[in-house]
Amino acid sequence: MDNQKLKGYLIEKRKTYANCASALGISTNSFSNKINGRSRFDIIEINNLVCYLGMPLDDAVEIFLPKNLH
Repeated sequence: MDNQKLKGYLIEKRKTYANCASALGISTNSFSNKINGRSRFDIIEINNLVCYLGMPLDDAVEIFLPKNLH
């Protein structure tokens, strides 16, 4: 996962960790751990976050998939 790109995307969309955590139904602390690489987003969380942010598929692939898979 490209944490820096995701953080940049949140800034661009003016979303806070609390906004995103609420959209995913998790705590802000859990979201922070996931975005900072201390734990991982599951596929449902990724899908919900991509939808919540209105993220284009190309951006989602670039952020969430390892470079050798795309």
